Amino acid sequence: MLNSSNLQAKLSGVNLSQVLGARELFSNLMFELQTGEILLVRGANGCGKTSLLRIICGLALPESGTVFWDNKNIHEQPSEYRTILTYVGHRAGVKLDLTPEENLQLVAVNQAPENRLSIETTLDQLGLKKQTHLQCRYLSQGQLRRVALGRLWLSGTLLWVLDEPFTALDDNGITDMETLLEAHTRQGGMVVMASHRVPLLRDATITELVL
Repeated sequence: MLNSSNLQAKLSGVNLSQVLGARELFSNLMFELQTGEILLVRGANGCGKTSLLRIICGLALPESGTVFWDNKNIHEQPSEYRTILTYVGHRAGVKLDLTPEENLQLVAVNQAPENRLSIETTLDQLGLKKQTHLQCRYLSQGQLRRVALGRLWLSGTLLWVLDEPFTALDDNGITDMETLLEAHTRQGGMVVMASHRVPLLRDATITELVL
């Protein structure tokens, strides 16, 4: 369940530019995201989608420009900003020596119990009930991706930043992911996602940002 006190918040980027070596990835990017909306970042491989997501998360600094959360520079309120954000990168980021249950326990320990589903319910919704106690090194790439995305079920955070969330998912996994995105935005959640796939959502407002 999302914290209703944040449901009028806004995420915006103003004149964002980034370079990699001698190459300019993007320049003067502008965007604005309200609660209940999705910002879909699209573009060819190497155009800077992941770099932009890392800037939005506060993990990297832009060459120029500013990201604002609720009209405040995110780097002036880093602790507050981290509490409303969940980032799932392109890599699974799953500890292979741990089970799916143990991986999700690491996430859940930092989340308020009233704001998240139980781990058991999450694993069931992820289709990983039979793999609960199996080391992740024995899972398929699609199953590993489901474990990584499980932190969304558990987060209770307002803003999700996702890098290619549909990677390695089968048709059922894609449908589950789309259902989760729709439920999150219906509750007033916000999503920034880089994806080659446009999610099939009935009610969510999707704005495309092409790099």
